[in-house]
Amino acid sequence: MNEENKEKVVAQKEEGKNYFLAILITLLAGLSVGFVLSILFAPKPGKELRKDIKDKSEEFIKKSKEKVEALKEVITPKKEEKEENQ
Repeated sequence: MNEENKEKVVAQKEEGKNYFLAILITLLAGLSVGFVLSILFAPKPGKELRKDIKDKSEEFIKKSKEKVEALKEVITPKKEEKEENQ
């Protein structure tokens, strides 16, 4: 492969990563908005509603952190392997 083709391949990979990240962010934002709206329109008193929002938000944050850590454990070895091969 010549240098120009290598640059094109790298650019395509970076573009794919950017699309994936955008889709992931959009998905998380949509889920969050849907969750909040569903709770806000539920027939509950204000105190219960605020408690539910707080509890679910804390649960969501905890699960998100766990998934990010799991993803890091998968990605880090692959990244290190890639760096060693270059």
